[in-house]
Amino acid sequence: MASKNWNEAKAAAMKILGDKGKIPEPKVNFAKVREIYDKADKEYYAAVDNLQSKILALQNMTSTFKNTLKQYSEIIAKSNLGLDTKDADDKKTIDQAAKILDDYLDEQMDNCDADIKNLDELDKHSMAISKYEGKTGS
Repeated sequence: MASKNWNEAKAAAMKILGDKGKIPEPKVNFAKVREIYDKADKEYYAAVDNLQSKILALQNMTSTFKNTLKQYSEIIAKSNLGLDTKDADDKKTIDQAAKILDDYLDEQMDNCDADIKNLDELDKHSMAISKYEGKTGS
């Protein structure tokens, strides 16, 4: 069975080696290395939490942006764009200009949908990253 810590492992090994045995001293201070490791581990999980928060914020903002685009598209659809809808030539001009604007806004909303889908996938990966647990013992 494995020892719970270095001191326990060293004592067990010395018991086997006897008085003549000698375990070489490490070239580093394990306690200091462990302290640095624990700090890095804590920073890792903080970074993952931060990443997840940023992904959520971006998901929310992308949804808000899409809703804003949709609302503006509806405003454009109802607008006469400053021309007379009763005049046949103006009506044709309004329809052409509105289509250009609507096509652009539709493309931007499609881009938002793609971003939301990609962010959902990224969020799944960040959840997998957050489940990482190192096996380094003390």
